[in-house]
Amino acid sequence: DTGLSGSDSVTVARRRAALAELEGALLVWHAYSGDGTRTLFVPPEICSPGEAPAPTLPPLVEIDLEPHVAPPWRHPDAIAWDLLTLLRIISNPQAPVWEVADTPPRWLRRALATRLWFRDKDGPPVGYLELMRALGLAEGILAIDDDAQPQRIVPGPHARTWRGRTFGAQTIRLRDRWLRLPSWVEGEPAGVVDVWGADWRGMRVRLLTALADHEIGLVQLKWVTLESVAVRLAARYPMLLGPSFMAATARLGGEAGAGASEEEARAAALSDVIGLELGGPFVWFGLSETLDSPGQPPAFRLTLAGAAMAARKTPP
Repeated sequence: DTGLSGSDSVTVARRRAALAELEGALLVWHAYSGDGTRTLFVPPEICSPGEAPAPTLPPLVEIDLEPHVAPPWRHPDAIAWDLLTLLRIISNPQAPVWEVADTPPRWLRRALATRLWFRDKDGPPVGYLELMRALGLAEGILAIDDDAQPQRIVPGPHARTWRGRTFGAQTIRLRDRWLRLPSWVEGEPAGVVDVWGADWRGMRVRLLTALADHEIGLVQLKWVTLESVAVRLAARYPMLLGPSFMAATARLGGEAGAGASEEEARAAALSDVIGLELGGPFVWFGLSETLDSPGQPPAFRLTLAGAAMAARKTPP
């Protein structure tokens, strides 16, 4: 039992902070019992350290790129800048209605296509607008007008206050909110992998911490293939999504156990999730960089800020 159901608010707050530290250090995971009660799950390697042999990890594949090859420069607080751009567009009284739906409307994608820091030839990256919408709603920058028919997204009650913050302060708040989102809003639109029963609220923090693991072998500013680091992390941390989850990935063509063993299917799905995170939100928050170079697989590297945050140090 987590012990968070007590009546002493001070004690509960201290326990919550202690549990967050333990979770961030990969010593415990949050889990839920059959009746919905929140409990703690302690991984076997923590309960019985040294008893199980260390798994043989797939190798990291380094990439030697030409010195002049580099990702495009972006503002350090690009995602905060882009969210303000989104707010500016929907604040225009002449803008079309943004109806509440799973997919951002086509008119909004066209309006943002050339105005965002993060964009490609087809417009915003997959999952980017969905994440900005979720973060904006959570911070009160955006809101849902329940009185309108149909319901629509409108500027939120905290939009004016938000505009008064510095870009740096906005980025930190958005990043902290993203790390604790209870659902995988940034990854689901890609349609690459379906996951059920995952602990999304703790997954991102655990993944960030895992990047500092010496066994993973990441060196900041050193390029490796995105696929190799995702596969290596999945092998090292098979319970990164929590103690139990079901998954279906397009690479194996079906649910866990269909066409492959359950262990293989879970590992493939987990590496897909990791790859989408490292190549998506981790890039958007300046924790990593990716690069598509002709004749090379997608490359990945940690930034100085990402390495510092993974090691729980103050970012430069």
